[in-house]
Amino acid sequence: ALLVVDDILERLPPQVQVSQARLGMEDRGKYIHVFLQEIERSKLLTGIIKSSLIELGSCLKGDIQASEATDTMMLSIANNKVPSMWEKAAYPSLLPLGAWVSNLSDRVHQLLEWSNDFQLPKVTWLSGLFVPESFLTAVAQATAVRNEWPLEHTMIQTEVTKKRHTEIGASARDGAYVHGLDLEGARWDDRAACLEESRPKELTCAMPVLLLKAINTQMHSPESDAGDAYACPVYRTQQRGVTKVFMASLRTKAPPAKWTLSGTALILECE
Repeated sequence: ALLVVDDILERLPPQVQVSQARLGMEDRGKYIHVFLQEIERSKLLTGIIKSSLIELGSCLKGDIQASEATDTMMLSIANNKVPSMWEKAAYPSLLPLGAWVSNLSDRVHQLLEWSNDFQLPKVTWLSGLFVPESFLTAVAQATAVRNEWPLEHTMIQTEVTKKRHTEIGASARDGAYVHGLDLEGARWDDRAACLEESRPKELTCAMPVLLLKAINTQMHSPESDAGDAYACPVYRTQQRGVTKVFMASLRTKAPPAKWTLSGTALILECE
């Protein structure tokens, strides 16, 4: 058990220094606030994990007396489950403990890379954000301010590109590129650029990079695209339910009702 505790401690990513990240942040755009909040959340979570593991390690060594909290945490770790005290400071996830720790490390490394120059990444791993909704809000706010649109008449529109995240050479001129979404209940046909039925035994389909853009609903009615588009719900986990983040518009040749009946959805984290 002590080896597992030490292994998790070694795998914990370094904390991003928020004090450094705040230097010279004025007038750097709406996205800066999103990433600073993400850094705060990651720092809180990794701090809780580290302190609780150190306490558990002391209990296992016999240096201090075990408590109900440490016993519960030890039981979760033994069953490869994320301890509840970590979950409370984290994000919705169905991953087992080992994969969860690796996923957390990847999330923090995205923030570490961003903190090097504080610029919006060429493509953002949307699945790696604690609160992806705040990133969508930033896209809408940045566009509304630039075009002098009223925010209440600004909404997010999605475009599916033909590229994978490693093929994106520069940031989007309008909006933001995101990746890390999987399609469940259908597949994405890259050639036809539309939804198609899943292949046999294919549970999910990795999506290409998506472009998130903001539109002015007073100038462009979303209903005008409804005929050849499926309003696809985007969920944080395959549990769906209350984890819905937003609605993405995916092109379809079949009637949109087909995909509604199929339960087609985009998932940010697949097991």
